[in-house]
Amino acid sequence: MILTSEKFYTLFAISYRDYSFNKKEYLSAVNKFIKNEALSPESMIDVGSGDGRRGRYIGDILGIAKITLIDNSEGMVTLAKRVHGTDVIFSDISSPRFEIKHTYDLVSLLWNVLGHIPRESRPIALTNLAKLVNDDGLIFIDVNNRYNVSHYGFLAVMKNVLKDIFSSNKANGDFNLSMMTKNGEIKTTVHIFNPFEIERIIRSAGLKIEKREIINYRNGKICKTIFGGQLVYKLSKK
Repeated sequence: MILTSEKFYTLFAISYRDYSFNKKEYLSAVNKFIKNEALSPESMIDVGSGDGRRGRYIGDILGIAKITLIDNSEGMVTLAKRVHGTDVIFSDISSPRFEIKHTYDLVSLLWNVLGHIPRESRPIALTNLAKLVNDDGLIFIDVNNRYNVSHYGFLAVMKNVLKDIFSSNKANGDFNLSMMTKNGEIKTTVHIFNPFEIERIIRSAGLKIEKREIINYRNGKICKTIFGGQLVYKLSKK
């Protein structure tokens, strides 16, 4: 059975920390990118925060006192509430009714959280994300890249490229994700972007791309072309 993202991550919560450890080189490289590019923020919110440990870590390396975590998975929110020194919110960034009173110097939406949001709600999510950041603040996001040869292989990427060119469809990039957990196999639908698609969505939400980095998903090394890794962005308001 294909689960919604919310139900998938509630069931996946028990295995989330172990899975994160297996991707530590990539996650550490993205964390380093944020550390190097952030402008001495005093507050941050990590959207789609999972168990909250990474948001807490990023806040610590930047010396941020005010850290807010937000997720729409009950299982993940339960774990995040165990992280010391944070405010935890159970809410959905992709809802038209999403509203938080505060704004932040740094806003993050990391590890392809956007790809777990339904297609029609992604522009809403990014628009809501823009509302969370102060006028001179920064947003950091990263998404999986379906042109990533180093991870998906040459033949799969060529198939994706040709499909995008000759059979353009909004569903291109939708895949079923299967994970083994301590309680068995679970499945959900996830979207894997191409660079042109995600950058179009970013700009349509009124955001400006300040910097893009391509990072290898296996070893965390910086890549020179869009075929080498996942897509990491530093964004600001226009």
